[in-house]
Amino acid sequence: MNMPPKEKTIQFLAMSKTKNGVIFYPNEDIWSITDSNKKIMFSFKLPFNNKIIFEMKKVLKWYLENNSIRHSENMYWEFKKFTSFLLELSKEPIVAITDIDLINYRAHLGSIHEWKLGALAGFLKKWYEMGFSFITKSAYDYLFETKIKGNIKGKAVSIMDPLSGPYTDLEFEAIQTAINNAYTQKKLLTQDFLLIWLFMIYGSRPIQFAQLKIKDVIVIHKNNEISELLIKIPRAKNRKQLRSEFKTRIVPPTLAPLIHTYCQQIKQTFKMLLEDPEEAPLFPNLNEKDNSGILAYHLKSSDITLRIKTIFNNLNIFSERTGEKLCVLPR
Repeated sequence: MNMPPKEKTIQFLAMSKTKNGVIFYPNEDIWSITDSNKKIMFSFKLPFNNKIIFEMKKVLKWYLENNSIRHSENMYWEFKKFTSFLLELSKEPIVAITDIDLINYRAHLGSIHEWKLGALAGFLKKWYEMGFSFITKSAYDYLFETKIKGNIKGKAVSIMDPLSGPYTDLEFEAIQTAINNAYTQKKLLTQDFLLIWLFMIYGSRPIQFAQLKIKDVIVIHKNNEISELLIKIPRAKNRKQLRSEFKTRIVPPTLAPLIHTYCQQIKQTFKMLLEDPEEAPLFPNLNEKDNSGILAYHLKSSDITLRIKTIFNNLNIFSERTGEKLCVLPR
């Protein structure tokens, strides 16, 4: 009895690196990549033939080498949602993406969510431009010729939504009073107290605080005394090298002495752990097992988000608008 020929698997070089220098192995079925946010998994155990899997890996490999890990992850998940829709629609294996597929998916998303196709468009265009056949020319032309609406921004702020919009003055005052009282009563660690205050003062994202180091807190001396404290917050919205750009902000005088003392304590803790204690994270995780690289011992942004939510749940702060517990987001 003749057996059908086994499908050939195309191989990559053994190892690759992301734009930020994180090593991954393209030949594996699952890529496990850790960045300042979290451990991200790219699984290629998908309902496609080996040729399509190879093409998908090739495009994602390019994205990881030239863009942020988070952006690459977004492309991966948006592509999975798109192809899951097509599989459900046709009930047959996908062998190519056509303009009809894109039109159907856009109609499925509707006008409110069609921005998701717009977000995926760059990924699909790159796939075609790399010379692969999975994205047809009709699909490529459709993406260029069709104007797809972008994501609606600022709506929650403009309507003062009590769940996703900004806090009112009374809610903000309630937060300040609650954390100050909790810290005075020693119900809040210094690290958590400073973390929440820095969020309220600067409005930065969790990923930015996850990257902060002791050396980012700069002391300005005048007449041998501390006259001012500055903090260099890493930029995170661009797709450049990790911790390559910063925005320097002034630390409020009321908070400066506490931050300075806290930094000295962190440096003392890391004297035996790091060659240069100045490289210690401002918000450390001493239980972290992966303690190599530029973000050794740093909390991930997902850890910071969870920590803030936990703190607020314990503080029991209520909203003046809803009468319920305040909906807490890190921003």
